[in-house]
Amino acid sequence: MEILESKVRSRRVDYENYRSLTHVILGLIIATSISLHVALWPHYGGLKTVLIGIMIGWGVLLQSMLLFTTVVQNFVGIVLMTLFLQEYGTA
Repeated sequence: MEILESKVRSRRVDYENYRSLTHVILGLIIATSISLHVALWPHYGGLKTVLIGIMIGWGVLLQSMLLFTTVVQNFVGIVLMTLFLQEYGTA
């Protein structure tokens, strides 16, 4: 959102201008964190699940966001989603 609005459309990005979108993004982050925790809880337990979530978020997602451009991130996301759908989409 920030890259698209600030660089491409030359608009100012701050909380006042994008309050509802900011809340939606925060809600989605919370929902994915809860989903990961619920999915991994039976196998790993509570503390290990939290540690796995932190390791994925900090060690993989944040580092890739800092190292790679948006184009590379989108390409990798499309490739991984395609592989995921092929692997788990068939019943």
